Amino acid sequence: MRGNEIIKLLMEKKGIVNVQLANKLGVTQATMWARLNNKSDRDIQLSVFYEMVDALGYDLVLRKKTDGTEEQFAEVEEYYVEIDIPTNPKRRGRPRIKDME
Repeated sequence: MRGNEIIKLLMEKKGIVNVQLANKLGVTQATMWARLNNKSDRDIQLSVFYEMVDALGYDLVLRKKTDGTEEQFAEVEEYYVEIDIPTNPKRRGRPRIKDME
């Protein structure tokens, strides 16, 4: 499943339409439409995906895959990554990933 498809599912689940998410992110409706309806082979960038997921009230969690040989209740290994999104609306560069310690 592509990133834009995941965002569409989350929007549907929360009852949010394109214009509402665009307003939360401070982008135009045309930009939001382009992000969600990209027909090329390129998916949305991870930083953009994170920004959209965050605006919808969700977190991204990376979890180590298991090969099925681990015990059912083995400790789950998760990593939380916080992505720094510029808050200055005049600065339109890419969000920067904060250093993980």
